[in-house]
Amino acid sequence: MLRGRNHRQHGQQADLRIRRPAELPVQRPERLWKLVREGQQPGRNSAFQCRELHGDRRGARHHRRLADLLPGLEQQSDDADQREQLPNGATVTFHDPQGNSYVRTPTFLSAGQLSHQFNDGNDAGTWTVFATNPDGQTSNTLSFTVTASAPSISNVSPASYQASYNSQTMSIYGGNFQNGATVTFHDPQGNSYVRTPTFLSAGQLSHQFNDGNDAGTWTVFATNRTDKLQTLLASR
Repeated sequence: MLRGRNHRQHGQQADLRIRRPAELPVQRPERLWKLVREGQQPGRNSAFQCRELHGDRRGARHHRRLADLLPGLEQQSDDADQREQLPNGATVTFHDPQGNSYVRTPTFLSAGQLSHQFNDGNDAGTWTVFATNPDGQTSNTLSFTVTASAPSISNVSPASYQASYNSQTMSIYGGNFQNGATVTFHDPQGNSYVRTPTFLSAGQLSHQFNDGNDAGTWTVFATNRTDKLQTLLASR
């Protein structure tokens, strides 16, 4: 059934012409639907492409919504409106300093804002991020910096060592240790000794400590690759 507005009034025949699809000018459904929603008329001589024509070709007897002329027109228009915004369902893709990618689904707040609980895995350096809409379109790529947290030492075990020329196992406990971190010892005279311990985890290092038979109070601090450090006074 062909539907429209004011096809026939008081016995007058409406001026509605039906053309074959090949004869139709190019029409944008989004524009047509916008005119309908705003209460405007596209024009009495506007041509519309219809798959089939049923019923009275002279027009309907009642006023109809002009949007009914094209099945699915409202849905097409709504889809077009959505493509103009950042839609719900967008993803964000992060790349870490090593180039590894991580695709995540953020919380959609608006067409101009997403929210995400970002976990950098304690990987300091330059990261990048871009957004991808459900239709596959991608945004620009933004770079940002992750700053490493300074390492901290809470204690060493054992807490004291015999003065000796032999190596003794020292476990260093704390936080934010990175693989490749170094430890710097200062003897009672203030001389420094930089050593590379065995990395066990972000909270534990292990080192074969040799005090050179030098009794007294020693200190130690850890340094990550970013040169941020934390100092701890350790027993001899």
